[in-house]
Amino acid sequence: MNKEKFSILKQKITPKGIAEKNFNNQDKFAVADNVLIPIENEIKKSLVLRKTFSIPEEEMINFKRIKNRALDYRVVISDSEIVRLGLILVTKLNDKEFQEEILNINKLTTGRPKSL
Repeated sequence: MNKEKFSILKQKITPKGIAEKNFNNQDKFAVADNVLIPIENEIKKSLVLRKTFSIPEEEMINFKRIKNRALDYRVVISDSEIVRLGLILVTKLNDKEFQEEILNINKLTTGRPKSL
């Protein structure tokens, strides 16, 4: 560590003024830890999960339409971003709108098709 960085750290750790008299070693270590150890939120990146889902072929056309619509605004959007956008919009629905939409969605049979 060069001397410039060390002096900046020393200024952050060393107490100033009247508080110096009541400042014990434990406090110095606590202050040093706060300065030297990065905050956990800054270190952790959000965890990205992979999830497989089923969607009817007719509704896959909507992915193409949404991508083309985004291109009108000069934005390239992926399928994953479209799904995430949909989740954001669904969470903004009020209870009545949410109930109407979940009752209108077609239930799909999941799993692999039976082989012939």
